[in-house]
Order: sequence, then structure tokens, then C-alpha cells
Amino acid sequence: MTVGRDAARRVGARDALRASLAYHFAPTDVGGVLARHASVQYDPLAPLGCNHDLVFAARVPGYRIGDWREPLYEERVGYDGWDKQASLIDIDGQPARRIYHRWNGDRWLEEVLRPWPDETAEVVGQLHDRGPLDAASVDLDTHVHAWRDSWYGPRLAKRILRALWHTGRVATRRREHGRHVYDLIERVLPASVLARPTPSDADAVRRLVADRHRATGLLRPTAPAEVWSLHAPAAVRHRAIAELVARGELSEVEVDGAPHHAAPGWLEALEGTSPAPGVRFVAPLDPLLWDRPGLRATFGFDYLWEVYKPAAQRRWGYYVLPVVRGDRFVARIDAIRDASATGGPALRLRRWWWEAEAEATVARSHGGRAAFLDELAAAVSRFAHYLGVQRAVVPGGVPKDVADAVRSGAREPWLASGGERRP
Repeated sequence: MTVGRDAARRVGARDALRASLAYHFAPTDVGGVLARHASVQYDPLAPLGCNHDLVFAARVPGYRIGDWREPLYEERVGYDGWDKQASLIDIDGQPARRIYHRWNGDRWLEEVLRPWPDETAEVVGQLHDRGPLDAASVDLDTHVHAWRDSWYGPRLAKRILRALWHTGRVATRRREHGRHVYDLIERVLPASVLARPTPSDADAVRRLVADRHRATGLLRPTAPAEVWSLHAPAAVRHRAIAELVARGELSEVEVDGAPHHAAPGWLEALEGTSPAPGVRFVAPLDPLLWDRPGLRATFGFDYLWEVYKPAAQRRWGYYVLPVVRGDRFVARIDAIRDASATGGPALRLRRWWWEAEAEATVARSHGGRAAFLDELAAAVSRFAHYLGVQRAVVPGGVPKDVADAVRSGAREPWLASGGERRP
């Protein structure tokens, strides 16, 4: 479907958010999430499972923490690489992302690979002879004093492996406790993928820009640079967007007059008649939230990820998840999986905040507050299954009926086969 500049689709913010939630949270499997969104950002912090686990849990019925590993590392529906930061990436997107080997590679060539050619050859040789290795298992004890306070530390073997990873000579075979286990790329990625031609820079940028729209569904052309993660001027990005619109691969959409571009799947969700899925807990780095200034400007939702802020400076909390329903953000929660709780592991809901006007809107919706509480209990039941817990701990300060729904949902097992709570 081609939509020209003079025929931009005009949509109100409520309908746009309803379409976004329907687009993002339509049920699928791990491979389907990667096919729909192109990539999922990897993050090792795990108070409720990791970010990528939360992304999958909101979309994959019956998902439990870590269920992404077999599809990626064994079935190879995707791979563990670099995209918008460290990411789990749809396998079909690998050829376009070879451009990162050059974009990121210059730094690693200058800092590591050229100054240490013999040591680099030694590391590559050990991978060839010994098979997959993490940095600690490489037999190379050289340390570089100048790197002692750096992100990757002073050990040369770790730095060489990272340099080889960023330049595309090795890939992540798997992770153990969050650490990369590396192998030669030809022993990790399918030969059919590696044999595909490397796109030109223009084609690669076009694919990356298209994939950012696939990830988010709907995206402003002025979204911050970290959303695009392109080592290219804004003019190059805008040219790519224009070309994608001309080809019919993106469509122009005005949301309450503000320009956006939409992926085809988002337009299908907009035109669909089925309601957006019920209550969902949204990961802090979920692609729905990538353009945070856009969330604030377009949907009136002001979200900050505050894990790295000192506690006294946090507005909300350490690991806060937005709560969505239908066509709006309704609340946000601060929660953890508490493995040390008395009586066994539990979902500990530390805080609940209603969004502005959401409580009144819930009361006016079909079925009223009671229907929302039933949906919340069902969402918590799915979430407890994902976390591997059977109870919730809720302190005072959370609205009583919300606390009751959370406790009830956590106690009611979720049946993965049917996606329902047990009667």
C-alpha cells in the first residue's frame, strides 16, 4: 500500500495507541516476535527476568524466563549480535547488519586488532582448535594497564574477542550467566545466511530504517538518534524514509497532526476490528517505548528508566513497568521477583501508580472496574507462570482491590496449552 505525502493517513492519538498495542502484543512465538519486530534489545539486569524476556513474555503465550535460548541458539531463528545496542536479531536481518562491522570496526581495529596481531591470531587459533570459549577460558594472560578502568577491563583476551565480535569474525554461540561464549562466525550462523551478498551501504541503511519501523510499528522521523542507531547523518535517514515511502514499504501517518511513518503491519492493526489484547506489563526497553519523547508528545505518557539513577533521584522506582490496556497506558508498577521471600519465590509488587485519568476511564469502560480487575488478575496469572512463582506479596499503599487481584492472579495457575487461568 503506497501512501503519498499529500495523502498521509490522519489518525487520533487514541486510535493510534490502540493500533500500536494491537500490533505489538498480538500473540506469536519467539521467532514470530523477531520476524515482526526485527530485533529485541538485550539487557542483563534481571529483577523480573531480563528485558528481552519481558518483551517475549508480553507476546508469547506460555513463555517462561529463558525460553528464547533454544529458538536462537539451537533453531537459529535469530542471532545474538549488535543492532540497537546488544540485541537478539531476526536471522534474515544479518546481511544488512554487516554494516556495523565497518561502522564499529574502525575503533576496534585501531585499539586492538592492529596493535596486537600475534595475540589476535592466537585467540582465533584457540577458537579454531578448542571450540566455543568465553573470555575467561582463553589462554592469554596479557593485561593492558591503560585499560584497567575501562568498561571491558584490562585483560587483552576479552578485548580481542570483543573486537573480533564487533568486526564480524566471531559470533555468540550462547551465553552463560549473561557472558558471551564465542565461536568462529562460520560455525555459528547458517551457511545459507553467510552466503547472502552484503548489501550496499544505501541498501543496508534502508533496511535498518525499515526495521526500526517494524520494531516500533509507528515512529516519528525526528525520533532520537539512539532509536535509529545509525552511523550516518540525519539527512541519510530522511532520504531512506522517503525512498521507503515511495516504494510503499512505509506509509505516512499524521497522529493529531504530528508526522509519523508506519510499518505495513501497523496499518493492518489500525484497520483491524479486533480489540487490542488485554492488560500487559511492558518491558522497560520494549520497542513500544523506544521513542520516549514521542510517547510523551504523542500519547502523553512520560516514561523514564531509572535503574542507573541514585535512589534519591528516582521519580518512580528502580525497575518500573508500564501497564497497558486497550487504547491507553493505565498504570505503572515497581516490582521484582523476590527469590528470598518467606514461603518461597514470589512476585513482590512494591508500588502501583494509576496514570492520570486512567482510574476514572477504567470505571467508565465496558464492565467497569470489575472487568479491569479480572483482566489484571489474568495478566498476573500469566506473569506468575513466566516468573515461576505461585504467589504475590503486596505491601500497604497499593489500592486494596488491585492488591487482591494481584494476589488472586498469582495463586491461579495459568494453563500454557489454553492460555487461561484454571477455573
